Amino acid sequence: ATPFALPLRPFARFLQDREPIWKRAARLARNAFWKAESLGLVQNGWTARRLAAADVARQQFPMPQARAQAAFFERTAAGISFLLDCPVTPAEFYLVAKDNSVTGYFVLTRAVTQCRIAEAWVEPGRPEDWQALYRLAVHRASQRPQVTEIVTMVTNDAAAREGLRQCGFRPR
Repeated sequence: ATPFALPLRPFARFLQDREPIWKRAARLARNAFWKAESLGLVQNGWTARRLAAADVARQQFPMPQARAQAAFFERTAAGISFLLDCPVTPAEFYLVAKDNSVTGYFVLTRAVTQCRIAEAWVEPGRPEDWQALYRLAVHRASQRPQVTEIVTMVTNDAAAREGLRQCGFRPR
């Protein structure tokens, strides 16, 4: 698995860090450049709608299923609800739709100033689909003023990796 990150508020991160000023200044310049490269709008027709944990089990949406050519964990609505009920880390579930047709979902969790895409899936799963999903996640994470970066992890899904790169995420 490869972790990916995208800075959302480089200057806020600069102010929060306790490292030497030269190191913080270098990180600020790098993060500002990466943030500028990542600027992009959510594509027309794509939306993300937040659902309460109790509503996840009643909603139909695509989830990863076991396949011979891909290695990942199978998901269930009950498993996602369990993640959303975690008392330690606040989590939010979003349904992703293109032209009002549900195509996937993502789960955001927060840890102090970091937002994490803890879970995500989109079908048919082309790089442009993943890019739209990740842009929606970035947009939702950006609505939290305390969040300075968004991170996620991807295993062997080349389309998801390409979608992250198209959004400006960098491998860590």
